[in-house]
Amino acid sequence: MKSSNSGFVLPLTLIVIALLSSLSFGMSQMVRNDMEDINLRKSLWEDEKLALDVMHQSIYILTVGDYKEQEVASENTILPLNGKPSQMGSAVVSIQDGAGLYSFAVFNHEKFKRIVERLADKDTALKVSMELADWMDIDDRRQFKGKEQANYISEGLLQSPRNKPVRNIDELIELPSMTSEIMNGHNNQKGLRNLVKAGGGAHFNVATAPQILVGPVLGIATDRESQILAARERRDWKSVLSLVDQNNWAFNGRHPFAIGKRFRLLIKGKSGYQIRGQVELTPYHDAGVFGVIEWQAPDYPYE
Repeated sequence: MKSSNSGFVLPLTLIVIALLSSLSFGMSQMVRNDMEDINLRKSLWEDEKLALDVMHQSIYILTVGDYKEQEVASENTILPLNGKPSQMGSAVVSIQDGAGLYSFAVFNHEKFKRIVERLADKDTALKVSMELADWMDIDDRRQFKGKEQANYISEGLLQSPRNKPVRNIDELIELPSMTSEIMNGHNNQKGLRNLVKAGGGAHFNVATAPQILVGPVLGIATDRESQILAARERRDWKSVLSLVDQNNWAFNGRHPFAIGKRFRLLIKGKSGYQIRGQVELTPYHDAGVFGVIEWQAPDYPYE
């Protein structure tokens, strides 16, 4: 009997030891995952705190600084306003003058189509622009290559057009023909997320605009676009002015180099994740000298 019991207990003991070992390994892995998650959250929290400091420093410079065509300077600090990265303490910040972006406040599907053509094929660009036109207009008449509510329902799509102006560029990903590559950019080219804005001023700043926007927004030929960009690269502002039609509707009666009141900030800290913010300067407003319109921490790419 003793021999029989020993033969039964030993395998059972080995099974229990194996189960405990597996449980211990699983618990250790859970602890490691939890620690990684805690460290990531801590890093993101520290980066967001740093980003808020950078935002306030930037707003101070934007409020009291001296403006040039593509930058603002205060004391020993110069901030580019054309999206060029610059070091500010332990963070890297990119500030884009909102007037240098294409605003949906003055949406024109033809000009928007020309922008998307720089990021995708012509057929996709036409579909995206027409779908956005139907997304924003108040009627139920389908644009050529566009989609109205009946089309969304018949194709089994869960979303439907708002029939109102775009509130946030996140809405663009709801368009059936939109892709993450068009939104995020690819091959070192900026995507729509860094080229357009939902609202804001209705004038275009040719000095601070990303290169990809100048031709499509101004509606000019490729050779004239190349001349403007070359002169801008040389900072030959007189030549830039001579090459643009200052009566173009895109300037809305403003100077072609007029800075806007809204600025988009992209801030990176130690974690490597990006934080996105958009602020509007309101120096004469009773509520304060600025307002935060958008704040995404972290700012993940579209999928």
